[in-house]
Formats: sequence, structure tokens, C-alpha cells
Amino acid sequence: MAATHKEVHALHRYLIWSIHMRDQCLLISDKVPDDPFEKKLWLIRPFMWLALWLSLLYVVAEGYQELGLRDPLIDKMLTSPHVDLLRRFRNGAFHFQRDYFDPRFTDVLSSEAVADWAVRLHNEFKRFFGEWYKSRGIEVEIVEEPEV
Repeated sequence: MAATHKEVHALHRYLIWSIHMRDQCLLISDKVPDDPFEKKLWLIRPFMWLALWLSLLYVVAEGYQELGLRDPLIDKMLTSPHVDLLRRFRNGAFHFQRDYFDPRFTDVLSSEAVADWAVRLHNEFKRFFGEWYKSRGIEVEIVEEPEV
């Protein structure tokens, strides 16, 4: 059964949230305080935005698959083992973890390959939704990330 317009539109909401979380992460990442104490306190904020961005990105991937949506580039990317790392990261972010440096976080954060893949997936979802709306005669402005 094909996804309805309402279902795809509902999924797009999570991408919009994801875009805004990534924007916040990028905006704050270049404002590192000089004072070591302030820097320790500051670090929690970019991690918060990063955790929200990656968690929402997983929700978009999960919903995309659940709705049976198809796109050759996204479909190929979703065969990556990085999807499971993203799922675990989302679970770590939204279920209490006793260990501050739980592997659900460190497995993602210690891998540049996962970070690069997540950015590419994020951009492919933006493209996909833009094309999906356009194919239905709806112009949707896809918010661009701020310059850093």
C-alpha cells in the first residue's frame, strides 16, 4: 500500500525538526569559550543539538522505510550498518543511560565515517522531500544550513 500524502507530510515534519537541530549545532559549534570552566559547561549544548539532530534523522529513516518510500540513493544508504548505529544512538539519547560515555554515543561520535554518512543522508532526505512535493505541484522551501 502506497504512503498517503498525509503520511509523507507527517514524516516531513521530522526532517524539518532535524534540519533545525543541525542548524543549531552548526551555529553554536564555532562559539567555543576560552575559559576552561565555561568550555566544559558549553560542551553540553552542541552535544544536545547533535543528539537531537541524529535522533530525528533516525526517525526520518525509520518512517521512510515504514511508509515504503523509495529512492535509489536513500535506499542504498539505508543498507549501511550505520543505520543501526543511528538507531542505538537515538535509543541512548531518549532512554536513560547510566554510563555517561555509553557505547550508544561513543560508537557514533568516534567515527568520522558515520558523521559523513549522516550528513549525506540528511541531504538526500532534503532532496527527496523537495522532489516529492514538487512532483505533486507543491513548492516547499527546504531550509538551508547556516554558513559556519
